Amino acid sequence: MPGGAGPGQGAAVEPAPEPAGSLRILLGDARRGAPRALVIAAVVGTFLVLVNQGDRLGEMSPGLAIRVGVTYLTPFVVSLAGWVLACRATRRD
Repeated sequence: MPGGAGPGQGAAVEPAPEPAGSLRILLGDARRGAPRALVIAAVVGTFLVLVNQGDRLGEMSPGLAIRVGVTYLTPFVVSLAGWVLACRATRRD
């Protein structure tokens, strides 16, 4: 094109900003919140396991092992979801 840079002729194009809910941003938020969520899951999960299955821990069975795993997984997921939602809310403001 005369008098200007056409497509492919060195014209610098700025990438469009990612929308607030893009997968890359959500995964980045989750990665930053995961260490905190692990600590919360360890503390809350241990308390819940002792309260709910403490008398049966000596007789570990596959069913009990699954319940213990879910008991630790639940506070991890809740904490991480809260972290990601808080990051999204902060980004929108």
